[in-house]
Amino acid sequence: MNYKKIKDEKWFPYTVAGCATILFYFIVKNIGVLGTFFSWIWLLLAPITVGIVIAYLVNPIAKFVEKHLVSKLNAKKIEWGLSVALAFVLVGLVVILLVAALIPSLISSVTTFANNLNGYTASFNNLMKNPDGSVNTTLEDTINSALNKLKDYLPALTESILSNSSNIGHSLANFGLGFILAIYFLLDKHKIKPWLARIFEKLLSGKAYEKFMNLCIKCNNILLRYVSCTLLEAFIVGLSNAVFMLILKMPFVALISLVVGVTNLAPTFGPIIGAVIGMFILFLAKPVYALYFLLFTLVIQTIDGYVIKPKLFGNTLGVSSLWILIAIICGGKMFGVVGVLLAIPFAAIVQYVLEEMLFPKQDNGHRSMPWEHHSKKKHEKDEDEINEEN
Repeated sequence: MNYKKIKDEKWFPYTVAGCATILFYFIVKNIGVLGTFFSWIWLLLAPITVGIVIAYLVNPIAKFVEKHLVSKLNAKKIEWGLSVALAFVLVGLVVILLVAALIPSLISSVTTFANNLNGYTASFNNLMKNPDGSVNTTLEDTINSALNKLKDYLPALTESILSNSSNIGHSLANFGLGFILAIYFLLDKHKIKPWLARIFEKLLSGKAYEKFMNLCIKCNNILLRYVSCTLLEAFIVGLSNAVFMLILKMPFVALISLVVGVTNLAPTFGPIIGAVIGMFILFLAKPVYALYFLLFTLVIQTIDGYVIKPKLFGNTLGVSSLWILIAIICGGKMFGVVGVLLAIPFAAIVQYVLEEMLFPKQDNGHRSMPWEHHSKKKHEKDEDEINEEN
């Protein structure tokens, strides 16, 4: 059967359009069933996905250990297995050290905050009073209204917390299984890679396979650089915040610095959320601390945006602000926190794919963009006008 001749037939595009319409109608009509099916698939594949993610993140550490430590032992048969074991040991030690350093300070901060809650309430009540000592009724009514609305939401909030608690249990179980699977994925990496390469080589033609492999290499570089640089950036911001608070002898240093560092992982909106939480806690303790904290946050975020990020990320993730904002909104709507965290690398990958499709590189390795053609034509036109005037 000659498929090229079939494509040239007049009835072919109408048949494809009709089949696509029927398929779309079927999907819309059975969207609930499909949603349940995909939820079941996700529950089934969740441990495997977690295992792949953990293996992907630990793999660079294992390669570093193999190159700089294990290779010197001249034990080629067990080099990779020993490297994987040492990589997981290193990751475990780092996590234990961080927990051991942060947990006592966090417990102290939370305990102090809870013990002084009555004092914070009294200070807040004093702020509600007018200069003559009378109560500001407008502010009081606003706060009471907000509290009443909060009471209405408490049953739903309690139910949500309970359901999320069971989800946390499932997540921990998936993480445990994923951790075990990650070890096996890494140990069998050298067996899995040839299989995958062979499958894609059979599915794709020569040029398509080469482009696909280049895309995979590019995506890998983008993701690894983004993850490592984002973690380092969050650590720098959190540590800077802790040093600043220690210098001014502010309370809740560990608690607020941890919140600032973790929320800094989320692009665009994360630092704002961290700043609001930190200001609220410090405002209850001493309002002037909240002002100092706000000023420092503005300074450190400016330095982060114009110095730290450009130095860390370089030109690897040269994504426009519009792309990033669209990716954050769409990622957050579809995948929640995970979608927000991965919005920037996803936007970078999509931009790279579109550039490869629409503006492929020329023989000299330069990618010709449409605005370059426009500026070149404008420059040539200006030169022609100057020559005519002369």
